[in-house]
Amino acid sequence: MDNCVFCKIVSGEIPACKVYEDEIAVAFVDLRPLNPGHTIVVPKQHSSTFLEMMGADYATLMRIVHMVGKKVSVAYPTERLSVLIKGFDVAHTHVHLIPLNDDAELVFNKNGTVLPPEAPLAVREVMAEKIKSA
Repeated sequence: MDNCVFCKIVSGEIPACKVYEDEIAVAFVDLRPLNPGHTIVVPKQHSSTFLEMMGADYATLMRIVHMVGKKVSVAYPTERLSVLIKGFDVAHTHVHLIPLNDDAELVFNKNGTVLPPEAPLAVREVMAEKIKSA
């Protein structure tokens, strides 16, 4: 898709702090992390929603989410690791992995206007390296 930001990340047109990549998916640190270690996993094949994916492709994606999730949990140990598919911000299937100690930390926006601040590149690069080495 020409205007899809995740397709542009997959193609390398937009840089990202990648923690994992294979022929099926790519995982990278969220530009606006809710907590340290917040990672997004996207399939390389564009689909607007996970419901458009073939069952086998979805199963493969979730195996990758599980594997990357273990790395995130080692790098950023918390009470829980949230796995969230929301997809309102970018119409490309993607799975958020968010280290959480409390449900109150799971706030993407407040009153529809306030987003978490964009993390500086250097901070995201440190997060990515910590997850990759976990």
